[in-house]
Amino acid sequence: HASNCTRAAQPPLPDFPDSDTHTRTPSFKESSEKPYCKHTMTNSSNGYQGGGVGLKDEYAPQERGAEGYGLVKNGKKSADDAKSQGWSGGKLTVIICVPLIFLLMGLGDEWFSVSKKQIQGYMVNVSSLTFKNMSSWQKYAKIVLFLPGGFFVTWFGGGNMMAIAQTTVALGIVVQFFDVTPESFGSGLLWGRIITGVGKACMMGATEATLYTWMSKDQRPFAKGMLLGAGGISQMTTSFLYPAVIGRLEPYNLYGGVAVAAGVGCMAAVMTWFIHCSYGLSPPGLKGKKRMGFTEAFSCTMNWMLSHPKAMIHLTMFWLITAFTEACWGAPKVEYQSLFVGWNPLAQDMFGKVHKFIQGMSAPFIGYFFGKYLPFDRLYLLPLSGLFMGGAWGAIYMQWGLELEQFSRTVVLLVYIIFLGLGYNIFCVIVFPKSADLTPKELHAIVIPMSMIIGHSAQNVILDVFMGPNMKAADAAYKAQGIRGKYGDSLDDYNPNLKIFALTGLISAVIAMVFLSCARPSLEDEPKELKKKENDQPLLSNA
Repeated sequence: HASNCTRAAQPPLPDFPDSDTHTRTPSFKESSEKPYCKHTMTNSSNGYQGGGVGLKDEYAPQERGAEGYGLVKNGKKSADDAKSQGWSGGKLTVIICVPLIFLLMGLGDEWFSVSKKQIQGYMVNVSSLTFKNMSSWQKYAKIVLFLPGGFFVTWFGGGNMMAIAQTTVALGIVVQFFDVTPESFGSGLLWGRIITGVGKACMMGATEATLYTWMSKDQRPFAKGMLLGAGGISQMTTSFLYPAVIGRLEPYNLYGGVAVAAGVGCMAAVMTWFIHCSYGLSPPGLKGKKRMGFTEAFSCTMNWMLSHPKAMIHLTMFWLITAFTEACWGAPKVEYQSLFVGWNPLAQDMFGKVHKFIQGMSAPFIGYFFGKYLPFDRLYLLPLSGLFMGGAWGAIYMQWGLELEQFSRTVVLLVYIIFLGLGYNIFCVIVFPKSADLTPKELHAIVIPMSMIIGHSAQNVILDVFMGPNMKAADAAYKAQGIRGKYGDSLDDYNPNLKIFALTGLISAVIAMVFLSCARPSLEDEPKELKKKENDQPLLSNA
């Protein structure tokens, strides 16, 4: 790839009226007529709407938005770079539509995570271990598809990929619907969850790549917060919707509840296609450019990593923090509802997804504040993330406040949940955008999915190595006592897992403190741009 790169002859830049900035904003037609460098990687969100790889202008736009292009001369930043910090009509459309699409996905798929008691009460042959597999196997599907999903975004475009992903999620819910019978062992639910995992993997890559391409560095924390907010709204809605339809006490109307989920999933797919076809989500100037293949792009990523050892120290530390934080937050998803309801708080339906709602609603504000107004490096807040989450799980494990009256107990539980959500928000708005900040846009299609793969892999390690055996042991204990019961019927069933959740959060805080105190090399002398070769001489991209 690198050795075949030939630089097309470039005409000298004209003298611009604005001699201080040496910039101008050409029309789209002008910019499309600029010569290209063969096999040079382009902005990560290439093709139509997503994160991809392809050819690039020699004079690359700094931040591509609806405002147009700014050319760069002698390495000076364009005046349009300042404009990129603002909010154009295109950015406003994307910041509304993409989180809305993400919200629609959760309205159908999340029926499962608020219905553990109802599923095992109606489908009595579904064991707790099988129920755990419905969560972990979906994550395996995501892990396998995250990286190819980034390239699907390249080939099909972000908007197309979101619509295809939403349709796949709807198909998975329909498969689950046909398995809802009292005598079923849950194999259809399991396969349906795998199918929805495929769709969600592609959706997550498409939404993040599209948003990060449109937004500037300081706007990315807010964009991530908007995605989290959309997820919080959808999951809080499902925590009321599906218990109301399925029922809170036996006999459960599980068939009717999953029918509603299938209908919602299909409507979500139709609405996503409508949004995509009506508005379009493509960053200007990225249509119709050639894309590199998977192996070429992967090879270029490996070369960049080898030539940027200091940046890789940063990324490695962020990946370690991601692994432990996601294990602390994501692995317990299978039991959040039954755990919190087991405390017998007021308004129990709310506690199915209240942690996601609180976390999601606060995320856009935290992201906006961190990106725009924080007077110091936001990385210094990172240890608080693990301390808040690990401490909250530790308090729940110790059952502090469980002996109080119902109202006071509810307030105490809400405080723990707020700390869980706040800790995860701090992590999300700091760490997730860092993969985009540290690497060239040309590599986002690979680097962003790598973070997702690491996070979901860590969740599955906890699910399969710790939670699964604990669930199986609890079910066996009930059976040995001759009691009709399943894991989670008693709060003590959760204790082995709660210790693991608390430990992973605290380890994340320790890693963050080590990184900030003694393992954070300066990147000032290590430009992040891609290096190319022409006649075996190293060249530095102008991007």
